[in-house]
Amino acid sequence: MILKPITSKILALNMRAAQQKAIRFDKGSPTLTFSENELAKLKLTLIKKYMNDYSIHPPIDGFKPLIQVIQSIERNSNNRRVQNKNIALTNGVLSSLFYLLLIITNTGDPIIVNCIVFEGILTLLKSLRLKPIMVSFQNTFQLEVALKKTGAKVLILNSPENPSGKIFDKYFLSKLNTLARTYKITVISDEVNNQRIYSPFEWIAPSQYIDLSRLVTLNSVTKNFYLPGVRLGWMVANEQLIKKYKKIIAVSQVAIGMPQQILAYEQLKKNNNKLTKSLQELQNKKKYMERILQIEKLEYLAPVQAGSVFFINLRTNATVLNEKLLRESRVSFIPGIYFGNKWKNWGRFGFGAVTKKEIKKGLCIIKNNIQRIT
Repeated sequence: MILKPITSKILALNMRAAQQKAIRFDKGSPTLTFSENELAKLKLTLIKKYMNDYSIHPPIDGFKPLIQVIQSIERNSNNRRVQNKNIALTNGVLSSLFYLLLIITNTGDPIIVNCIVFEGILTLLKSLRLKPIMVSFQNTFQLEVALKKTGAKVLILNSPENPSGKIFDKYFLSKLNTLARTYKITVISDEVNNQRIYSPFEWIAPSQYIDLSRLVTLNSVTKNFYLPGVRLGWMVANEQLIKKYKKIIAVSQVAIGMPQQILAYEQLKKNNNKLTKSLQELQNKKKYMERILQIEKLEYLAPVQAGSVFFINLRTNATVLNEKLLRESRVSFIPGIYFGNKWKNWGRFGFGAVTKKEIKKGLCIIKNNIQRIT
């Protein structure tokens, strides 16, 4: 899978920030729950425990106990009962999106995305030589015009949205279902933040409003459940599409190994307390960062309902500012240009990997530099 040019630039920025021991707003995900040593020990223990019953080669339909846990997550989060035939294990959201688009699109096809969209999705579309059509999902009339004009047959949601943290409302999802039926489009919903919803907001699942025949949902164990080193997720779709996906995965030899599946199962089964604690820590940092943003009078997309980032208006070229801050003040964030050209003066600031002390110091540095420039 080719992930360039956007992702390669972000990875280079991440590396420089780590080398300079910067305040890491450039990291979107929370601090890892498990160390590499803990993971290595777990893998050895679990492999010994299960290898009598399962070969090292994973079955095409996945480790049954893990599939059952995923079904339970779908019932609890999306209030839907999903059958085994509608589930496929994946190597994560971007990997599953890559192979899914290979199945349902042709080179040059238009793909409808929101005017603010996760940079990894834009990178992927460009690598597959697909044409992203950026439309404001706030305006359903504009969305319908784009569908008519372009003839697009695929629409991609970040739900909840990255980097704004927005949860799409019932009105939009109901309207999207009508559009999907009318224009015969496939809706792909990337839901890697649907376990990180902040009180008092509530998760509104697209699957409650959009027909399964038209909807594909993607999720991630790694990001949503804080399991480092476990590149694993799942897809839910209609049976026909799942069969095609499993076939291309088998041919491509990128099936998820049994150790990964077993590790994910064991941790998802017993990790509820740790997940609750991690979410509470995120909620506390989110509230703190919100307060500092308001004190410093920095504009941001609000409300942040989910995820682990704030999207902040820096009122100047964010790429230039980031270079200056990284060089002079050891502060790093992701320039908004990677989420679309209209966001060149904005920045994505992750709060999952920074302390409260770093949040206050970093945002004060940001504000002082903006005042000098503007």
